[in-house]
Amino acid sequence: LHLSIRRQRQMCIRDSVKSPYTEEERIHRALDVIKHHGFINLQTYANINELKRTAASEDLRRITARENSPLMSVGSGTHKAWIATPHPSAEIDR
Repeated sequence: LHLSIRRQRQMCIRDSVKSPYTEEERIHRALDVIKHHGFINLQTYANINELKRTAASEDLRRITARENSPLMSVGSGTHKAWIATPHPSAEIDR
């Protein structure tokens, strides 16, 4: 394979979500942390769900992009965190 295609494939494999928890379980685990601390950061999300930071970031990006997501991001860059969506219609859609 061409070198750039091979590198892209390696990155996709590396970044794939490899967690012992389902997406629904990962969301509930994040919401538990948010309930106790008010927010969750990327490193904590990665740790509690046994993910690498890159995979955790992609997971959170995918979750928060959905309509009616139970999570939303605040801040940016190294000061980014996730909180529970304030509206009551937030629910876990699959």
